Amino acid sequence: MGSFSKRNLAEDDAEIVAEIVAERDVARSFLDLLQCEQAALAAGDVAQVGALAQKKSGMVTRLGELAECRRDYLLSLGFTPDHHGMEALLNTHPQAANIWHELLGLARIAQQINLTNGAIIDARLNHHRAALAALQSAAGGASIYDASGLTRPRIGGQSLGAA
Repeated sequence: MGSFSKRNLAEDDAEIVAEIVAERDVARSFLDLLQCEQAALAAGDVAQVGALAQKKSGMVTRLGELAECRRDYLLSLGFTPDHHGMEALLNTHPQAANIWHELLGLARIAQQINLTNGAIIDARLNHHRAALAALQSAAGGASIYDASGLTRPRIGGQSLGAA
Protein backbone atom coordinates (compact mmCIF):
# COMPACT_ATOMS: atom_id res chain seq x y z
CA MET A 1 0.00 0.00 0.00
CA GLY A 2 1.00 3.64 -0.22
CA SER A 3 1.75 3.57 -3.93
CA PHE A 4 -0.99 5.22 -5.94
CA SER A 5 -0.20 4.80 -9.61
CA LYS A 6 -0.82 7.24 -12.46
CA ARG A 7 -3.82 5.75 -14.25
CA ASN A 8 -7.10 7.29 -15.28
CA LEU A 9 -9.85 7.81 -12.69
CA ALA A 10 -12.07 4.96 -13.93
CA GLU A 11 -9.29 2.40 -13.36
CA ASP A 12 -8.42 3.73 -9.92
CA ASP A 13 -11.65 3.13 -7.97
CA ALA A 14 -10.43 0.00 -6.18
CA GLU A 15 -6.97 1.44 -5.60
CA ILE A 16 -8.33 4.69 -4.13
CA VAL A 17 -10.57 2.79 -1.74
CA ALA A 18 -7.74 0.41 -0.77
CA GLU A 19 -5.34 3.27 -0.07
CA ILE A 20 -7.83 5.20 2.04
CA VAL A 21 -8.71 1.99 3.91
CA ALA A 22 -4.99 1.43 4.58
CA GLU A 23 -4.62 4.96 5.94
CA ARG A 24 -7.79 4.58 8.02
CA ASP A 25 -6.57 1.26 9.45
CA VAL A 26 -3.23 2.74 10.50
CA ALA A 27 -5.13 5.67 12.05
CA ARG A 28 -7.29 3.18 14.01
CA SER A 29 -4.17 1.41 15.26
CA PHE A 30 -2.66 4.78 16.20
CA LEU A 31 -5.81 5.68 18.13
CA ASP A 32 -5.66 2.35 19.98
CA LEU A 33 -2.02 3.06 20.81
CA LEU A 34 -2.89 6.51 22.18
CA GLN A 35 -5.56 4.93 24.38
CA CYS A 36 -2.99 2.42 25.69
CA GLU A 37 -0.60 5.31 26.33
CA GLN A 38 -3.31 7.10 28.29
CA ALA A 39 -3.94 4.00 30.42
CA ALA A 40 -0.20 3.60 31.06
CA LEU A 41 0.07 7.27 32.03
CA ALA A 42 -2.87 6.93 34.41
CA ALA A 43 -1.25 3.85 35.97
CA GLY A 44 2.14 5.57 36.20
CA ASP A 45 3.73 2.78 34.16
CA VAL A 46 6.81 4.61 32.89
CA ALA A 47 8.29 1.53 31.19
CA GLN A 48 5.08 0.96 29.22
CA VAL A 49 4.90 4.63 28.22
CA GLY A 50 8.47 4.40 26.91
CA ALA A 51 7.72 1.27 24.90
CA LEU A 52 4.57 2.83 23.47
CA ALA A 53 6.50 5.97 22.50
CA GLN A 54 8.65 3.92 20.11
CA LYS A 55 5.60 2.33 18.52
CA LYS A 56 3.89 5.71 18.35
CA SER A 57 6.85 7.17 16.48
CA GLY A 58 6.74 4.36 13.93
CA MET A 59 3.02 4.83 13.35
CA VAL A 60 3.39 8.59 12.95
CA THR A 61 6.05 7.93 10.32
CA ARG A 62 3.77 5.48 8.51
CA LEU A 63 0.84 7.89 8.60
CA GLY A 64 3.10 10.57 7.14
CA GLU A 65 4.18 8.24 4.34
CA LEU A 66 0.58 7.40 3.49
CA ALA A 67 -0.41 11.07 3.51
CA GLU A 68 2.53 11.90 1.22
CA CYS A 69 1.45 9.18 -1.22
CA ARG A 70 -2.08 10.58 -1.16
CA ARG A 71 -0.80 14.11 -1.88
CA ASP A 72 1.34 12.83 -4.75
CA TYR A 73 -1.62 10.94 -6.16
CA LEU A 74 -3.86 13.99 -6.00
CA LEU A 75 -1.25 16.00 -7.87
CA SER A 76 -0.85 13.28 -10.50
CA LEU A 77 -4.56 13.54 -11.24
CA GLY A 78 -4.50 17.33 -11.45
CA PHE A 79 -6.07 17.97 -8.04
CA THR A 80 -4.59 20.25 -5.40
CA PRO A 81 -2.79 18.31 -2.62
CA ASP A 82 -5.09 19.60 0.11
CA HIS A 83 -8.58 19.27 1.55
CA HIS A 84 -10.16 20.80 -1.55
CA GLY A 85 -8.34 18.39 -3.85
CA MET A 86 -9.38 15.43 -1.75
CA GLU A 87 -13.01 16.55 -1.76
CA ALA A 88 -12.86 16.94 -5.56
CA LEU A 89 -11.43 13.42 -5.85
CA LEU A 90 -14.15 12.05 -3.58
CA ASN A 91 -16.79 13.69 -5.79
CA THR A 92 -15.54 11.46 -8.59
CA HIS A 93 -15.19 8.40 -6.28
CA PRO A 94 -18.13 8.56 -3.85
CA GLN A 95 -17.53 4.99 -2.61
CA ALA A 96 -14.36 6.27 -0.93
CA ALA A 97 -16.07 9.24 0.77
CA ASN A 98 -17.42 7.36 3.82
CA ILE A 99 -14.04 5.80 4.51
CA TRP A 100 -12.33 9.18 4.13
CA HIS A 101 -14.76 10.85 6.53
CA GLU A 102 -14.23 8.01 9.01
CA LEU A 103 -10.49 8.64 8.74
CA LEU A 104 -11.02 12.34 9.44
CA GLY A 105 -13.11 11.45 12.51
CA LEU A 106 -10.39 9.13 13.79
CA ALA A 107 -7.83 11.89 13.30
CA ARG A 108 -9.93 14.32 15.37
CA ILE A 109 -10.29 11.79 18.20
CA ALA A 110 -6.56 10.97 18.09
CA GLN A 111 -5.71 14.66 18.29
CA GLN A 112 -7.90 15.07 21.39
CA ILE A 113 -6.43 12.01 23.12
CA ASN A 114 -2.91 13.14 22.25
CA LEU A 115 -3.61 16.58 23.75
CA THR A 116 -4.98 14.93 26.89
CA ASN A 117 -1.94 12.65 27.14
CA GLY A 118 0.33 15.67 26.75
CA ALA A 119 -1.52 17.44 29.57
CA ILE A 120 -1.12 14.37 31.81
CA ILE A 121 2.62 14.29 31.04
CA ASP A 122 2.94 18.03 31.75
CA ALA A 123 1.10 17.66 35.07
CA ARG A 124 3.34 14.78 36.14
CA LEU A 125 6.46 16.64 35.07
CA ASN A 126 5.40 19.71 37.07
CA HIS A 127 4.68 17.50 40.08
CA HIS A 128 8.13 15.89 39.88
CA ARG A 129 9.82 19.28 39.46
CA ALA A 130 8.01 20.59 42.53
CA ALA A 131 8.99 17.50 44.53
CA LEU A 132 12.61 17.86 43.46
CA ALA A 133 12.61 21.55 44.37
CA ALA A 134 11.21 20.67 47.81
CA LEU A 135 13.92 18.05 48.34
CA GLN A 136 16.63 20.49 47.23
CA SER A 137 15.27 23.14 49.55
CA ALA A 138 15.14 20.69 52.46
CA ALA A 139 18.73 19.64 51.75
CA GLY A 140 19.85 23.23 52.33
CA GLY A 141 23.55 23.46 51.54
CA ALA A 142 24.03 19.70 51.30
CA SER A 143 25.33 18.17 48.10
CA ILE A 144 22.82 17.03 45.53
CA TYR A 145 23.56 14.03 43.31
CA ASP A 146 22.49 13.49 39.72
CA ALA A 147 21.33 10.21 38.16
CA SER A 148 24.91 9.08 37.58
CA GLY A 149 25.80 9.58 41.26
CA LEU A 150 27.96 12.66 40.70
CA THR A 151 27.70 15.74 42.86
CA ARG A 152 25.75 18.49 41.18
CA PRO A 153 26.16 22.12 42.21
CA ARG A 154 23.09 23.90 43.50
CA ILE A 155 22.12 26.92 41.47
CA GLY A 156 19.36 28.32 43.63
CA GLY A 157 16.15 27.57 45.42
CA GLN A 158 13.84 28.24 42.48
CA SER A 159 13.89 27.15 38.87
CA LEU A 160 13.86 29.90 36.27
CA GLY A 161 10.42 28.74 35.15
CA ALA A 162 9.01 29.24 38.65
CA ALA A 163 10.64 32.63 39.25
